[in-house]
Amino acid sequence: MALITTSYKTHRTIGLGLLGALLFIGVFSFSPLNANATVAPACDPSTQTLVSDSETQVGSGNAVAVTPHSVWDDYDPLPSGATWIWDADKVPADDTGSHPAGTLTFTRTFEIVGTPTGASLDITADNSYVVTINGNAVGSGDNWQIVGTHPIPASSLLSGTNTLTIEATNDEPDGPGNPAGVIFRLTVDSETCIPPATLTIVKIGDFQGLVQGEPVDPRRTPNFEFLVTGIDPTVFLYGVDLTPDADPEDNTATSSPISLAPGTYDVLETQQSAWQLADVECIYDGDSTGSAVEDGERITVESGDDVTCTFTNTTRSIVTGMKWNDVNSDRQSDDESGIDGWTINLFPYTIDEDTTVIEETPADTTTTDGDGNYSFDSLDPELNYVVCEEVQSGWEQTSPISASDGTVTCANGTVGHRIQGDGEGTPGTFSLKDFGNHQNGGSITIDKEVNEGADGTHIFTFNYWDESSFDLSANDEPEVLSNLSSGTYTISEVDAGVDWSLSLISCNYGTEYDTNKPERSVTVYLSEDQDVTCTFTNSYSHEDTGGDDTNGDDDDDGGGSGFRRRNSSTDGGGEVLGEVLGEQTSILPLGAPATGFGGLKMCLY
Repeated sequence: MALITTSYKTHRTIGLGLLGALLFIGVFSFSPLNANATVAPACDPSTQTLVSDSETQVGSGNAVAVTPHSVWDDYDPLPSGATWIWDADKVPADDTGSHPAGTLTFTRTFEIVGTPTGASLDITADNSYVVTINGNAVGSGDNWQIVGTHPIPASSLLSGTNTLTIEATNDEPDGPGNPAGVIFRLTVDSETCIPPATLTIVKIGDFQGLVQGEPVDPRRTPNFEFLVTGIDPTVFLYGVDLTPDADPEDNTATSSPISLAPGTYDVLETQQSAWQLADVECIYDGDSTGSAVEDGERITVESGDDVTCTFTNTTRSIVTGMKWNDVNSDRQSDDESGIDGWTINLFPYTIDEDTTVIEETPADTTTTDGDGNYSFDSLDPELNYVVCEEVQSGWEQTSPISASDGTVTCANGTVGHRIQGDGEGTPGTFSLKDFGNHQNGGSITIDKEVNEGADGTHIFTFNYWDESSFDLSANDEPEVLSNLSSGTYTISEVDAGVDWSLSLISCNYGTEYDTNKPERSVTVYLSEDQDVTCTFTNSYSHEDTGGDDTNGDDDDDGGGSGFRRRNSSTDGGGEVLGEVLGEQTSILPLGAPATGFGGLKMCLY
């Protein structure tokens, strides 16, 4: 038996050397995806029929046909195609139908090609019969007027030579004449099967670059799926999963033999992220052959041959990062939200005399997800890469910054992350390759303050220009309304109740704005890319009870001419420092240069 080996390699096989002692190695186990997919042997059924005729042996010679007795015409139906036969030495010369009494042995020898699956015998005799086949009892009958049907199991038959034996008895006559004869029809079923070929799949998972004990990215522990498909027509036949466990002693899995009818098939591995198919090698015996195809091997198998295909995979490098909205342009991701739908490109690069040469065409492209995250998980560990973003119109990049060891200027003028191999082809996981962007345009920030001693958790509701609203307390972070084009914007505070009064609205220096007391609002005239902060300050006070509060404890101390509504800010001894003003007081005219008050233009109510 000849042994033929064919193989191909899609990537250079990476040797582990001494590093292998440190690597995380997984053991795999096979489990069938389609347990009923194994191909049954190809079989051709056949049927042969034998009837009583002159080919049947009796005694030392052949049987002869006898003239049917008139009473035999009453049989209905007689075995089709069969003839009444008897021993020539026992048949009268004039064939009068008067035969000597006694028992004769009839035999019929025949061949079965392939595997017998069963038979059926229709028979009768005048006067009785007993039948065996290959020494196994078949049946008997003693009523010459009835044709008996006897099924014969496959276990009584042989592949090859078989012998049917009939003991036929002619009884002593009760009156004149003594007819004798036997008639039968034997139907034999069999099938000729072609032995299948067998295919065995071996999976080798090379977990290089994963140090024992370190966290393992879940993408590095996949299920490997294999498909065996016919070429014409394409038929899914068998699939297996390979699941790595944490046993460091073995990294190989072997499938159970897969039966295949002779023919041509593709044996393919479904590619997994973070892995590369490094080598496929198939070993053939007999006349089976094969050739390389993408992701596997095309095999042509012959009956009875064995084929073993070994797939070797090695891990690849992974890059992960996030695109975030740098609202405050501080180049830091301060729990700011991610941006989805942005294009991130991965470019290979080389070093030419200390110059980074980035290829023009990206090796891979992806987009950020709903949380702003992206990843590339099939990097060749032997190559160097640069991760670059495509900045969208109206945005500017704020992170990363150039002139650092881990960054490089991309072809589109943005700054990208450099992913550099270790020179030994060891894959790694490169994380936190993030990009920050600030959307061009202005912003209005609304801050809330309350006077000393007031409840800082009290919620104030604000309405703004597009019929939207937001809630804000003095203890909350300011509300930022961002990405605004130049124009006029109005923000108003909803009345918080009789115990609260709006005492001050102030916006930062250089801002053009107007306030409206009845509407409790501020209108900002925003310039292009301008960032404005406006602060709403509220005071808390109690209702008038008709007495005086002289010590600042919010109780009527008596003797007064009425309990005045007071500002809750005091000098500590109960002396009221100020009251809520009943009319608008402009500290500075609108549009006038601001002086004092920390550069704030202020309006008191």
